[in-house]
Amino acid sequence: MARTGKLAELPLAIQNVPPTDSSDEATQQSLHDMVKRCYKTRSEIVHGRWEEGPEIDDRMGETEAIVRTVVRNIADKPGMLGGVSVPKDDWLEEWVQSKAFVPPPLP
Repeated sequence: MARTGKLAELPLAIQNVPPTDSSDEATQQSLHDMVKRCYKTRSEIVHGRWEEGPEIDDRMGETEAIVRTVVRNIADKPGMLGGVSVPKDDWLEEWVQSKAFVPPPLP
């Protein structure tokens, strides 16, 4: 499907991000493969094994698209993190306020 308007102005890597409706197996596999590629690139960067080039730009575009999609989905469903974020927020807040290098025990 050809993108038009503002989407057509985006880098090709971002234009080619599959839709987030993963109701069919092909889309699920496509999303899985993209996340796997992005994570591999992340590991290469973190461990100093990457080189500049068009591939790194493609992965960065894909990674940005994934993060935007996740943030949008969380914003659309505010209760999505409700069950897990409160105890972690309290735990993290306690750690930050303590200014300690070692975290407090997990709740």
